[in-house]
Amino acid sequence: MGHWLTEDFLYKERVLEFTELQGIHSGENVATAIHTMLSELDLQEKLITITGDNAGNNETMVSELFHGLQDTAVEKG
Repeated sequence: MGHWLTEDFLYKERVLEFTELQGIHSGENVATAIHTMLSELDLQEKLITITGDNAGNNETMVSELFHGLQDTAVEKG
C-alpha cells in the first residue's frame, strides 16, 4: 500500500503491488520484490517507512532493501 498527500493536502492511498513470491518468503526475497516494485514505479527515493507484522524475516528484509536502495542511488549518481 502506498499512502501520500497531494499538493492540496488530500490524503491518497493505493495498492502499489500484489505479487506472488517465487520460493520461500525470506527477507531477501521480500526485499527483492519490494525493490523491484519501487524501481518500476520510480519511488526509490520517496520511501519513508515500512510497516510490517512481527515476522522474523522483517529485519533481514529491511536491511537488504536498505542496501539495495543505496546501491541504486550510487548507480544513478
